[in-house]
Amino acid sequence: MLSPEYFDYRWSWYRPILQQGESAAKRCRVDARRLPLYVPGEDAREYVPYVMHSQISSVFNNAVKRLYDYSVKYMINKQRVSAHQLPKMNPVAREMMKHLQSLYPHFPQTLLHHWCADENGGLALFKVWQDMWTQSWRQDQEDTAPWVPAVNVLVLRLIRDAIGRLPNEHAEHNDHVMVSVLGGLYDWALRLFLKKFVGGAVEMTRIATYETMIIPATPMAFFYQQPDANLLADSRIMIKAYGLEPDLLPRMREIRLKVGAKNEAGILPLLAQDRMGEHMVKRSWARLALWTLAQKTKQGVWMQWVLDAKKLDLLLARPEKLPDAVVKLLASAQKEHPVASWLLAVREGGKAAKNAASPWLHEDVVLNAFRVFEEDVKVEVTRREQESLWMDKTADITAGKKGKEANALIEKAYMDGDIVYFQPDANKSLHGGTSLANKQGCLRVEWSDYLAGMTITVKNRMEFLSKYFMPNVMDLVSQHEHVYIDQISASGCLLRGSVKGLVDVGKELRVQLRLWFEEATEEGAAASMPAVSMCAALMGDWDFATFEHPKLGKHTLAFSLAVSQADAGVVRDVGVGRLISYRDQKMRKSPLGGVRVDSLESGTGHSEYVLYNNGFALTSQALTELCASMQNKAVVKEFRPTSKAAQSVLPEFRLPPEGLKVVCIRSRQDDEVYLFIRAGRPALAGVDTDLYELIDMTSVVGKRIYNDGLPRWK
Repeated sequence: MLSPEYFDYRWSWYRPILQQGESAAKRCRVDARRLPLYVPGEDAREYVPYVMHSQISSVFNNAVKRLYDYSVKYMINKQRVSAHQLPKMNPVAREMMKHLQSLYPHFPQTLLHHWCADENGGLALFKVWQDMWTQSWRQDQEDTAPWVPAVNVLVLRLIRDAIGRLPNEHAEHNDHVMVSVLGGLYDWALRLFLKKFVGGAVEMTRIATYETMIIPATPMAFFYQQPDANLLADSRIMIKAYGLEPDLLPRMREIRLKVGAKNEAGILPLLAQDRMGEHMVKRSWARLALWTLAQKTKQGVWMQWVLDAKKLDLLLARPEKLPDAVVKLLASAQKEHPVASWLLAVREGGKAAKNAASPWLHEDVVLNAFRVFEEDVKVEVTRREQESLWMDKTADITAGKKGKEANALIEKAYMDGDIVYFQPDANKSLHGGTSLANKQGCLRVEWSDYLAGMTITVKNRMEFLSKYFMPNVMDLVSQHEHVYIDQISASGCLLRGSVKGLVDVGKELRVQLRLWFEEATEEGAAASMPAVSMCAALMGDWDFATFEHPKLGKHTLAFSLAVSQADAGVVRDVGVGRLISYRDQKMRKSPLGGVRVDSLESGTGHSEYVLYNNGFALTSQALTELCASMQNKAVVKEFRPTSKAAQSVLPEFRLPPEGLKVVCIRSRQDDEVYLFIRAGRPALAGVDTDLYELIDMTSVVGKRIYNDGLPRWK
């Protein structure tokens, strides 16, 4: 069960947020888009890839398991150990134990001493937390990114995972020990960290950092029994842990709904009109008040009634049966603690009992417990959603390797900037800084004309589609991490993921389609392949939904403005294509590629740009993202040659209406080259957008520009 002090402390954080009409749950958000390193997921969310050094990850599991073992040893098995057999204390362990003793006087001193002084117990866990927070704080200053709250959410997830690995014996005992000792240590460690690093900061910065670190840490993160997020609000285990009666909460919620949050202070008197309701409030008040009595007087004897419901009922019904020694303790505390004076009055009976009134209807402890529980549930649900954004990449990177080989692979991924790496040395950066986050774009592929041509050419159309086309396309996409198929049909497919992954998939897909066509035709490479249009776009945030249909099966729907742009970018109107080809022939010029943008005179006196795409197009936003994601792994250069210089290299080709602009990206790892030419500025989905074409490096234009043009234009 939780200490009543927690409710006052917690409500002091919630009250100002709620008074401003805001949600405390928003403080749990892992704002991945503001971090310099994240990867897109299949569900359109951004994930933070991380690896944790084995020395750090083992501390969580070992320390929590040791706490469990010591608690069973001293609290369940009642073993006695002499003081000289316990490990020696250092100043940190001594302060840690002193803090926990002040909060939980009923815990055996040997338990707290043993775990706090254990080098692999509380001390190790305290150091790991401090190191992870320190590492995130320093990275936060370097990147000006919200690393601190994000890493804190990961810390809470690792605590939950470690508690979840405990044996399933003594479940309620585990709950109490983990929430009290582990939660108490976490709160103490967090306050020390914030005092050290944030204490001297600007006031607004300090409060914001406090909120984003303290609010996500609900006691529910430290429970051994972890109901699903959708069951938390009605979980009897959780409700009892807050000192409340499980059957009381629905009534309090119903009354608050009627009177409104502003008048919720009147909930308890309204409950008193119902005899059963008043009895449950009375039990909750007595439980919480006795805990406060134990805490303030440092007398753990009161905790037996706090933790045992049957004993509490017996105390409320017949306080006269209290032992004389306990009555003396009550007498010494009656001036400062209403529960003590009330118990003595009821024990005396007669007029004293009648005049004792009903303190449970006037004190705020039960109401605060209810308020805090309701907000904690919202926070815990949100934090669990956010903690899932941390993606453990250890297994993917090591690929079954162990020891030095695994460490070398992890170190390489860290140096390449592909992961966030938590190391024992807190002075090291969280990531290598050599790569940036991949924003999520989409690639629209239109292959209906290609399939029409192929099904006429190949001998067995069914076999081609079922054994070659579909399996190979799906396999090709699956080989690229962070690229997902949102839609596939006879007209084409819609892919979503990092722009770099989309460009690579598009390149490989065009090569594969070309090979199939050459194998199916007698002319081979000399033949003209049926049209395949591609357009990659990056614009707007993604919205994602999944649903199941009884006949159609499971479907996903991911949408952003990029989908509209990519759809508009694969337009292939035959009339427009013929018009542009006629102008090429009239000028006796050949096209640079398959993405054609040309101006068309309108009756208004203005020129409109029309598009015909028989190639691989990228919007300017997608190209900018590609360049940004590769800037530390490739040489990125932009060229704007004069008309005369461009014509000297490409004399027989028709240049774009707005002049030639070339962007060249050459990878430092494998010397792979991406060459882009600006085709023009058409309107895609109502937005005027510069459109670029990815040029085939084996084509005449690609060879000319790369071998002859670029050296001249430098």
